[in-house]
Amino acid sequence: MDLDFVGFPFTWHKHYPNFTIWERLDRAVATNKWFSMFAGTKVHHLDVTSSDHKALWISLEHMHCNFQKPFRFEQMWLTDKGCSDTVEAVWSINCNESWDTRVLRKIESCGVALSKWSKKSFGSVKKQLESAHKRLKATENHAIRSRDSSRMRLLEDEVNQLLDNKAKMWRQRSKIAWLRDSDRDTRFFHNKASQRCRRNYIAKLHDANGGWCSSQDQVNATIVDFYQNPFTSGSPSNFEEVIETIPHVVTDEMNDMLMAEFHIEEVEVALKQMAPLKAPGPDDNISVAFETLHYMRNHNKGKSGFMALNLDMSKAYDRLEWEYMERVMIKMGFHTRWIQLMMMCITTASYSVLINGEPHRHITPTRGLRQRDPLSPYLFLMYTKGLHGLISKAAHNGDIRSVSLCRNGPRITHLFFADDSLLFCKAREEERQSLLEVLAKYERASGQQINHTKTTIFFSKSTNANTQITIQNLLGVIAIRHYEKYLGLPSLMSHNEKERFTYIKQQVWKRIRRWKGKLLSQAGREILIKAVVQSLPTYTMACFKLPTSLCHNLECMICRFFLGQRGDNRKIH
Repeated sequence: MDLDFVGFPFTWHKHYPNFTIWERLDRAVATNKWFSMFAGTKVHHLDVTSSDHKALWISLEHMHCNFQKPFRFEQMWLTDKGCSDTVEAVWSINCNESWDTRVLRKIESCGVALSKWSKKSFGSVKKQLESAHKRLKATENHAIRSRDSSRMRLLEDEVNQLLDNKAKMWRQRSKIAWLRDSDRDTRFFHNKASQRCRRNYIAKLHDANGGWCSSQDQVNATIVDFYQNPFTSGSPSNFEEVIETIPHVVTDEMNDMLMAEFHIEEVEVALKQMAPLKAPGPDDNISVAFETLHYMRNHNKGKSGFMALNLDMSKAYDRLEWEYMERVMIKMGFHTRWIQLMMMCITTASYSVLINGEPHRHITPTRGLRQRDPLSPYLFLMYTKGLHGLISKAAHNGDIRSVSLCRNGPRITHLFFADDSLLFCKAREEERQSLLEVLAKYERASGQQINHTKTTIFFSKSTNANTQITIQNLLGVIAIRHYEKYLGLPSLMSHNEKERFTYIKQQVWKRIRRWKGKLLSQAGREILIKAVVQSLPTYTMACFKLPTSLCHNLECMICRFFLGQRGDNRKIH
């Protein structure tokens, strides 16, 4: 396996009159057994002026793993009845806390109780396995002499159960999401977990002043200080100028449905929709966006063209202000109890920064949404109701002209998808100014902040070149023309289909190149292909028809990986 590198990315170069070729030709590789012994090894690229190759310096460094680990629920605990008994015992305790904190406290108590139970009763799988192997060896000798193998069969079952637990433990640590059921391939899971630990390990980094922090204490302080600021409220103001544009849309019938009692079946369905070892992640305006951008690209009539502004909000989820969120839900007409439930979910968040596997400093935020919480995308869409109201009001007053794809067709001013926003209007100075005023009001009230370095603008073909330059400079954003993406797909189509979808081939190749096929059986590679590789083009295929040549290339890459082919060493098909 490749040990990767630290520093300059290339190890070889060759100068030509008008250009220079750079490649990473020199690598350090190791067996998995060696890597497991020296997981912290670093490969440095050293500068050499007398050769066109850089020297490799292999440093046998160690990763410091003696730290206090955060609580993690272990899947292998489910094989022991003591786990369910511990949870039931904690959950059955009566407490006098209010309804909004009772569940949270019981979850915290479950974590503490399970940690104690694991340490006292469940024990270390590694130590138990070593002990069981010794007892099995002694029992085998006794069974040969006495011809009584009953004790031996019991110990064999115990060893197999411990081996299963060990495989589950390393499988959980490897974070392999594509493999559902498998053989007891502990070596594969152990190597994946070790690679993750090595890849995520931070030995040093730049501080706010540009200097290097090399000691662990300096690294910890720099990272924690960096994450403290985004979760501190910016005390926004001028709520009413935004809130007043939000319509009352939640009816009494909707509130009755939201406030109905929970049923066991509903909770069970929700739990079973989660992945086995984690909470679910975030899910379209795509077709409308592509059709509109395609129309703008080919629009060459009229005195003035159109422009599309793809907004990038800086740390959108982290900058969500709780007070503003609550006022939005009140204005939309949600029931008071339902708002309290949502605000409890939002405001009870707390964070600790995990640095090299160890949690540091407890951070209590005063704003923001939890990342990857299944509720967060929906709450953020409600949060943008203020921006929706401001744009709709500006369009109604004639300050912003919308885009229509055909005569008498629906008029489009904006498309929102979670924290991704696409705005449309006429490419005129007056509308640019109106758009800036709308965004300024929204920023003052909501605490959101536009990232001008990542926000992009696209002009229709009919827009005058001088007008494009003027508007682009006044907005301070980047103009796009070729193969930019919206929601992960190329937003501007061209006749060169092969180049348009090159990124799919690159994604597949990147995944295949990263996997270590020799650690998996052919059946394992088949599961990997079906669960991961074949799903990569699915999202794109929902909107576009892929060219036949691309499909053929993907099939060839998959076949080579499945048959274990490496480089030019061909395998029998």
